[in-house]
Amino acid sequence: MASKLLIGATVAVLGLGSLAAANSYARGGHCDDEGYGKHGGGHPGGMMHGKFYERMQEKLGLSDNQVDQIDDIMDSQRQQMRDNRRQMHDNRKALLALDPASENYNAEVDRLAQQASDAVEQMIKLRAETQRQIASVLDAEQLEKAKEMKAKMGERWGKRRGHPEEDGE
Repeated sequence: MASKLLIGATVAVLGLGSLAAANSYARGGHCDDEGYGKHGGGHPGGMMHGKFYERMQEKLGLSDNQVDQIDDIMDSQRQQMRDNRRQMHDNRKALLALDPASENYNAEVDRLAQQASDAVEQMIKLRAETQRQIASVLDAEQLEKAKEMKAKMGERWGKRRGHPEEDGE
């Protein structure tokens, strides 16, 4: 039973790599030779680009200085995110390459599940830290608007994915 849960968790977790790639593509990124997002355009030298970021900059009324600060935050996290996605990708390949008839199959699945769990934990913490740093750049009014935008985006995302409204159902 525990192995089934670990396998299920591993498969679900490794799907986050696909979500990250889709997110990069949706933001106007392009893939490099390794299949990871490479950003450019928009704000010179930075990541504040694409329609989403232009809309965010406009709706929040970000100053050029704030855009530069957010670019710096995103740039500082980029390599760590890329390394983490690479680890998740390699982990997924290793899981797919396992031989279910092997004597040490379950031990290898457990090891890979733990690696996947660690990678997801790192990604969650990195994203949370990035959000915290970006929030520190915004003033109180911008922060409130950002929260509203995030809530609306979450509602639209949930509807697109077929999830019921979170009203206790």
